[in-house]
Amino acid sequence: MKSVSYPLLGLLALLALASPAAVRADDYELEMDEEIQEAIRKHPMVLQWSVRLGGGLGARKLDESKKFVMETHVRADWLWGRPSDRSVRIGPALELRTGHFHTLEGAGGATLLLPMHPGWPLQLSALFGYAARFGNYGGSAPVFVGTAAFGYRSYNYHGRYGLGINFYVTTRTDLTDPRGFEVTGGIEFDLALGLLVPALMIKTAANKGDPDVPEDEEGDYYEGF
Repeated sequence: MKSVSYPLLGLLALLALASPAAVRADDYELEMDEEIQEAIRKHPMVLQWSVRLGGGLGARKLDESKKFVMETHVRADWLWGRPSDRSVRIGPALELRTGHFHTLEGAGGATLLLPMHPGWPLQLSALFGYAARFGNYGGSAPVFVGTAAFGYRSYNYHGRYGLGINFYVTTRTDLTDPRGFEVTGGIEFDLALGLLVPALMIKTAANKGDPDVPEDEEGDYYEGF
């Protein structure tokens, strides 16, 4: 019994000593978190904007028929909020879109960003616009566009532009005829990444070096970077 009880007592003693330290560490982290949150609350609102290219699939209901829809769109928004990836943000939003290359649509409204997890927010948009349709996808009409998106969109502490990659679901309703209803879903990829990365690759190939490495007066790259 002694051979068992001594190690057990030692373990209990270690746990007793470690528990206050763990509590103090948790209290310290909580205190620091509260200080950070208080600093964020006192900071003025700042702007973060984003432009994304998206594509998806869905269906359009018109009268008693349903039609398959393949869509392509560009969405942009300008959101104000506290400087943190845990802050609620809100601001204007714009969208240009074509459905199955048989429509030309534009809409504007607002987007609300709700942080679910740091860097992974839920984004809700309400837009009003006009859809010019051609072919057998119904007549042109003013529309209401409601979108829910979730994905990666972290706060950029070094600039105004924030990268975004989302999965989304969108509903579209004709305001003149509620029977004209549409649901689509897909993925949005940041337009800056799609344009900037290829441009940097071309620049790298042309200069035969890293485009972010500074050059000397003769155009040669500094060594040691």
